[in-house]
Amino acid sequence: MKRFYERVETTKGSKGWVILLDEKALKTPLKHPLELPTKVLAKAILVEWVKQESEIDPLSMPLTRLANSTIDRTQIMRREAINEVINYAKSDALCYQVGQPKDLSERQETEWRPLLEWLDAKWGVRLFITEGIIQVKQETKTLEKIESIVSSFNDFELTSLHALTISCGSIVIALALIGGQIDTDRALRCATLEELYQMDLWGVDPETLRRHKELNHDINTAYQFYTLASGTDSL
Repeated sequence: MKRFYERVETTKGSKGWVILLDEKALKTPLKHPLELPTKVLAKAILVEWVKQESEIDPLSMPLTRLANSTIDRTQIMRREAINEVINYAKSDALCYQVGQPKDLSERQETEWRPLLEWLDAKWGVRLFITEGIIQVKQETKTLEKIESIVSSFNDFELTSLHALTISCGSIVIALALIGGQIDTDRALRCATLEELYQMDLWGVDPETLRRHKELNHDINTAYQFYTLASGTDSL
């Protein structure tokens, strides 16, 4: 799509901050008003639109895409989004550890155990851990606590949590990142722990590195969206 506007501005609307393209309010792909909860998020999305050249590249506007997803999907199908996040708790990657080889087991203990302990200390959520791939069933009361946590997120925050959980394959990693317990580098390391271990053993794999680079971008974008959407400069 060719760039069809000259000026990009933000202004305070009736329900949130809006983006104006030549004084026309930006809408989502489903034609809903793009109303944003904080000024800082609006400004960050404004920058994405300002940077577009003669051709608009949607892939270069990840914050815009997450905002659209919030309004067109999360707000309409909030229950489904919550359920998708909760489902990860039923088979969270961090709950499936190994006994052997010992050095991989030690890595999991060092990287993953503190996050599981933090989840228990912070939220009173204790997930069962198993060795191998046989699914371990989490207690109903544990899943109910996780549902309460996830449900406490507003729509924009839930979009971030949903994206982070899918990217990391773990609600534990996602919550630890959002909760300030780890940074995005640690989140990526925890999410790719076994692949990093395999590359240490057998050498660097270019395809794996490419996927890790994409994953790193996805994690950082979703986390940035969370911090901007939950910023203090809100309506």
